[in-house]
Amino acid sequence: MRAVTGIDDAHGWHDASVARAYARARTGLSETMRAQWVEAFRAAIPEVPTARVLDLGCGTARFTALLGEIFGAVSIGIDRSPAMLAERSPGGRTPTRFIAAEADAIPLAHGCIDIALLSMVVHLLPDLGTALRDVARVVKDGGWLLIRTPTRDMLPRVCFTSFFPDALRIDEARLPAWDDLIARCASAGFVATGYRELLQEFAPTPADACAKVRTRAFSSLRMISDKAFAEGLAAYEAACRAAPPEPVVDPIGLFTFRRVTRGSD
Repeated sequence: MRAVTGIDDAHGWHDASVARAYARARTGLSETMRAQWVEAFRAAIPEVPTARVLDLGCGTARFTALLGEIFGAVSIGIDRSPAMLAERSPGGRTPTRFIAAEADAIPLAHGCIDIALLSMVVHLLPDLGTALRDVARVVKDGGWLLIRTPTRDMLPRVCFTSFFPDALRIDEARLPAWDDLIARCASAGFVATGYRELLQEFAPTPADACAKVRTRAFSSLRMISDKAFAEGLAAYEAACRAAPPEPVVDPIGLFTFRRVTRGSD
């Protein structure tokens, strides 16, 4: 069976200790990040009546409750890994439910979702096209798809990737280019309506960034050898010690799409 994460059990994503490390490295949303993404999501989608939102590949659910709160809707988080779901962030002020399920076999009715979010997951899907078609199935006509992801061209600006060449090659192979992602979504039945590049705080200081990378709670770092990881970490630690004590930021893209009316796609 294909996994929402796209990482097999050998890399540990179904292991409770790995899920805990992932949750520690992504300890909810800071006030800065929360304000940034509230503004970005609201700006991306006009104010429309919204009943249900979907966070597909939600992992530890950093954005699931927030999405429901922003749009005043029931939020549904789906991820294949029960271990990741067990480490999920606390619920918000609107109803939230979670389901362990596959990205290409979403256990929801046709056209029941108003807004779907794919956050930091497109590069982890083993068959992005199939997953997008199933997202299109559950999103109603005129509904919305938000994709929060870096693209291949951003990799040189991600704070730690250049220190781990093996991991960089992995991400270069699996991250879509900007135009490729738009084309894949169009093939699934979504039309692009907007795009923004944001600079998101990776960590408040270089020391915090180093501690975060040290957890190895990033899929590309888990996929390289222990030797390659140790060598890259030593170089990154040295760079962090020499860096000024200011926030470390990474680029990330926010793509907005609208579901075309069925019969016209």
